[in-house]
Amino acid sequence: TGVAGSTLPANLKLLWTYDAGEPIESSAAIVDGTVYVGSQASELLAIQLSDGKLKWKYKAKDGGIGESSPAVAQGLVIIGDLAGTVHAVNAATGKAVWTFEAQNEIKASPVIVGDRVIIGSYDGSLHGLALKTGKPLWQVKTN
Repeated sequence: TGVAGSTLPANLKLLWTYDAGEPIESSAAIVDGTVYVGSQASELLAIQLSDGKLKWKYKAKDGGIGESSPAVAQGLVIIGDLAGTVHAVNAATGKAVWTFEAQNEIKASPVIVGDRVIIGSYDGSLHGLALKTGKPLWQVKTN
């Protein structure tokens, strides 16, 4: 049966693995041949999809990256960490572009809509941030 225009082989085989050193609790984002995923070692990893080789590693704040899955758009990878920080990282180099400090841990996955990042935090708020700068644009208190 075709999946998105491709056919799965009759017998699947493991192509590669990558040992992150600590658990991975979120889903990966796969964009342009790169796998982006966060780990409990407080690292955002960029791994080549073709062979599992590490392209770069970005160190977030201590405390780990939990269930927040990365979002990728316009050359940036956005992820939240359990220390309450949203990170924007250059997708090609792994260098920090900006950070935003929420008041509590972030387990939610960011959503990118146009030039905005929307992300929830255990500070009881949904935050709207500018994608390119991380500048807070709005905040909505939730329960």
